[in-house]
Amino acid sequence: MGKTQRQILATIAARPDEAWDVEALCRAIYPGDLKPSRSQLGATVRALKSMKLPGRWKFGYVDARRRWLYDTSNLDAVAQRMWRLETFVIEAEQLGETTTLLELTDLPGEV
Repeated sequence: MGKTQRQILATIAARPDEAWDVEALCRAIYPGDLKPSRSQLGATVRALKSMKLPGRWKFGYVDARRRWLYDTSNLDAVAQRMWRLETFVIEAEQLGETTTLLELTDLPGEV
C-alpha cells in the first residue's frame, strides 16, 4: 500500500462514524493545506479507486455532484456532512469569506 492509501485507512480507523467528500478527505490526509492542490486531489482519488476498503466502506457518488467515502451502514454521516456543506455555501454567499468559513463550518463532529 502507498502512503495515501495508508493515510486513508488511518483516517477511517480514527473517525469511523464520519463521511468525507474528496476535498474533506484531502484536508484530513494533508493537514495544514486550506485548499487541497490538484495533485493531492488526484492522488487521493487514484488511491481510493485502487484500494480495497474495509468492511462496508465505499467510494462513489451519493448526490450526483461529489464523490464520497462513506460507510454504507451509516448514511446519517453522509447526510450530516452534506448538510454542513450546504450550510457553508449559504454562509459563504452571505458573508463572502469562503476559506475561513470552510474551516469553521465543516469541522468533523460539528452539527
